[in-house]
Amino acid sequence: MGFFADEIQTHGLRQTFERFIFSHEANWTKNEPRMLDRFISGLLHPLIHFGHAAEFGVEGMAVEGLAQAAVHKTAYTRLYDASYFSPPGSSGSYLASLTSALNLGGGKPQHTHAFTILARILADERLEAGKTCTRDSDTKFTDTINNAGDIIREYASLWKVSEDEKEIQERVEELAWLVALMFGAGGWKKDRDFKADFFLVHLVTSDLFIPSILSLLKPAHKVDLLRAYFPVLLAYFVSRGRPALDVKGFYSSVTVDPKPEHSSASKSSEAIGNPWYTVLTHTIPHRDEHHVKAERALAHSAALYGIRPKGYFSHTELKGAEEIDGTLFVRTGGLLMGALKWNFALETKLDDEQQEWMWSPDGLGWD
Repeated sequence: MGFFADEIQTHGLRQTFERFIFSHEANWTKNEPRMLDRFISGLLHPLIHFGHAAEFGVEGMAVEGLAQAAVHKTAYTRLYDASYFSPPGSSGSYLASLTSALNLGGGKPQHTHAFTILARILADERLEAGKTCTRDSDTKFTDTINNAGDIIREYASLWKVSEDEKEIQERVEELAWLVALMFGAGGWKKDRDFKADFFLVHLVTSDLFIPSILSLLKPAHKVDLLRAYFPVLLAYFVSRGRPALDVKGFYSSVTVDPKPEHSSASKSSEAIGNPWYTVLTHTIPHRDEHHVKAERALAHSAALYGIRPKGYFSHTELKGAEEIDGTLFVRTGGLLMGALKWNFALETKLDDEQQEWMWSPDGLGWD
């Protein structure tokens, strides 16, 4: 902690961040420190803590995030190595060989939308529940990386991003939709209570900080962060049992106007007023910070992308994608409110066992 506090005081946040997380020396020299790997390991907590500094200017949180990264173990050696980050066309690189195979014309590598990649993962028998990890395993994510990391890397390599700022922002939007769909539709199943997966909610929470963190980085390092982050999202989804996504059922059943349990549920296809006022009013006093952060992330995405109409994603391969519109975020936020209780008294004391019970810790794809 003291070391990174001194570095930030002396060299500033941007320079310290790029030097210790993104530089070649911090990742690919002898013994491979892999600091970018460590920065997004530990269920993304170093990134989340650092993200508070990037968004709110609290340098102490940056110190926490960097210190966590320094002491975390590497986690993603099966997802990427130095060649994964090499520019397309670099001699001998993994991406160069993939690019040449897919793009014989020699032009710009073709990008595959995150929803299309998700659709292909959902159809891949090698990644179905029980193939990459067992339901009773306490190390589902590690097992998935060890057993299917190479497969996930292949899919992640289809997701292209260049240093063009417009393209970077397009990829940032894709990530917001992806994590909301994984958590919301992934935890939903008709005629069953919503399962708020404790691991997938961290994808939603961490994604909120990506734009703020990107603002500190030069274009090349923005690309590195996005490309390192994307396969981790895919791996977590697979490790939770790769739950089926009934997008059409989700949109026909989950309300766009969520209310507390004692209120009358709206039958309208449109919300009356702004439904986020109700959701966030009930979120603020909640004791569980994971809940508060997740609702804030979903509300932020709704503010940015809530006007996207049905059909916006029809060009993707995801089944039911034509139904997806900007209400995804408030529908998911309402489901989360129901799972973690709308009315939460500040004086209520919850022990760890009770608090964990409200989240679903066991995975999603096995039922």
